[in-house]
Amino acid sequence: MLKIENILKNRTILMGISMIMIMIFHMNLPIINNNFIKRNLFIGVDMFLFYSGIGIYYSLKKNSNYKIFYKKRMIRILPTVLPVIIVGSFLLYYYRNDFGLKEFYYQISFLNFFTCSGNYLGFLWYIPAIILFYVISPFLFKFIDKDKSSYNEIILLIGCLLLILITLPSNLFTYINSISRLPIYIIGLAYGKKIYEKKEINKNYFMALIILSVLAVFLVRYLENHSSMFTTAGVNICWIPITISISVLLSFIINKKRNMKLLEILTIIGNSTLAIYVLHEMLQYIIDAIVYYYHINIILFTNNYYFSLIVGIITILISIFWTKIVEYNIKKISNQS
Repeated sequence: MLKIENILKNRTILMGISMIMIMIFHMNLPIINNNFIKRNLFIGVDMFLFYSGIGIYYSLKKNSNYKIFYKKRMIRILPTVLPVIIVGSFLLYYYRNDFGLKEFYYQISFLNFFTCSGNYLGFLWYIPAIILFYVISPFLFKFIDKDKSSYNEIILLIGCLLLILITLPSNLFTYINSISRLPIYIIGLAYGKKIYEKKEINKNYFMALIILSVLAVFLVRYLENHSSMFTTAGVNICWIPITISISVLLSFIINKKRNMKLLEILTIIGNSTLAIYVLHEMLQYIIDAIVYYYHINIILFTNNYYFSLIVGIITILISIFWTKIVEYNIKKISNQS
């Protein structure tokens, strides 16, 4: 029997690992620009949503009042995200002649999620997507939590797949990319329930996951030769068994605690994931724009590897500092109310 409670126990570390994968995915490095490698690294988003679902189940189990739930989510997301988006979009508007007022407006209002507007900051699709997931989370929680069997979660997953199939003709990448991630988020909620009820998974269940994961890798390899909304949705759904398998294996390895310093670093990163996600690619665009604007010819900025390393370190340091400021103000507001 495998203890899936280790996923919850090591959730912050696992979120740190998934965020590093996302950061590497967003870097413009020749060594990882191969399409298949890129797709493999993109599983970091699915892992992150899986862990988020587990955490949200526990949050709602502790207090299912939807008003309090929404308030907590918003005071954590918006103060972290909006200042970065506003300042970053303004700097891009100033330093890039192809980033106009219309693009600026679409980015700071999140309307780019519904219009696919512009060539920059496409990574911001995640913010309105996770807000949407949080909005429906209390309803998903009630549906999953009230049943002692697994029927409710299966009904939800079938409903998700039907929704994906119905909306595929829309050709709206940001929407399809988000909705096809809803199943792994729902599975995260369901696993939150399993962990809360101290359930474990047996070896046969885990072996089935491994077999499904291997088959999913081959299917992803096949799908990446095509380009369509079906491919996007299909690849994201393929990541589901792989995400769960990797999470179980990683939580087992982390429990060995052979490198405490590394785990401490991953924990720090895991506590600042939202700020890192928003700031990282934004900084890449801004610094790249400034270098081009002022014709800076320094190897630290012109070499992709040096540039990615510098931006990555700066991102993590600023994000840790920014997260602490936001958390401090949240506690201050909470104590006053």
